[in-house]
Amino acid sequence: LVGVPGAFVPTSSVQVAGYLGKQDELRKLGVSAVLVICMLDGAVMSGWEVALAAEGSLLTFLSDTRGDLTNALGMQLCDECSLDLH
Repeated sequence: LVGVPGAFVPTSSVQVAGYLGKQDELRKLGVSAVLVICMLDGAVMSGWEVALAAEGSLLTFLSDTRGDLTNALGMQLCDECSLDLH
């Protein structure tokens, strides 16, 4: 599970590209999927997957629009910045 702060931003794109480039090595280690999650809507995540030419790869791009998973894992960036989205 790879959490990123945003799509289409240099830091996140470089991070995800690293996983794309290491797919063969990851598969040899028994990794069957790399889940990339961000608090953006599904359309943005799908567009980013296409832009990175990651379709059909080991990576799956997931949307956590309401932050349910992010908050459940305690991975929000800061408590003061959290939005009550429920």
